[in-house]
Amino acid sequence: AGEMATARVPLDVLPQVLQLPLRRVQAARMLRTLHDSSMVAIGAHTVRQRVQGGWTGATGAGVIFGIIDSGLDIRHPDFIDDAGRSRVLAVWDQTFGASPPSGFFYGFLCTADAIQAVVLGPGTEACPTQDFVGHGTHVTGTAAGDGGRTGAQYAGVAPEAALLVVKGGNTAFAEDRVADGLVWLRDEARRRGMPAVVN
Repeated sequence: AGEMATARVPLDVLPQVLQLPLRRVQAARMLRTLHDSSMVAIGAHTVRQRVQGGWTGATGAGVIFGIIDSGLDIRHPDFIDDAGRSRVLAVWDQTFGASPPSGFFYGFLCTADAIQAVVLGPGTEACPTQDFVGHGTHVTGTAAGDGGRTGAQYAGVAPEAALLVVKGGNTAFAEDRVADGLVWLRDEARRRGMPAVVN
């Protein structure tokens, strides 16, 4: 591929390979998917840790992480705190409904109370939003999952951040709706008096 090549070289032939006009020779390393290498790579493990009874350090507590993506599985344990409360403050599903947030004319707004009703109950009537493709849930987990399903091994960057979610579509997003989502996220963070970041 371009200037890179792979080769299986017996150890006894390696001295001859090293005599070739190559820029670099490197032994292949094993790359594993079942560990938290990305958090180590960005140094997250040096600023926040899971301790007995919770988290310590820079965990995103008091900050809103806004997500604009394919939605969120609001029952996923990575977004429910140890007391059983959802960390999701609201979800604006732009793909259906006639109950939009104030100032907008489309979509369905799920409040924190409606989300908590879904977390605690068997139905989804209070907040019928779904992440059909899983991408938004994955992205939200990377940003702010607490690793609830894995004993915090696969926690996200900000495991105690509050969440505001905009479902803009399943696999495609209209630019005007993304812009509306950004405005809503900004206004919600200001209304709540909290700093916010957005993916």
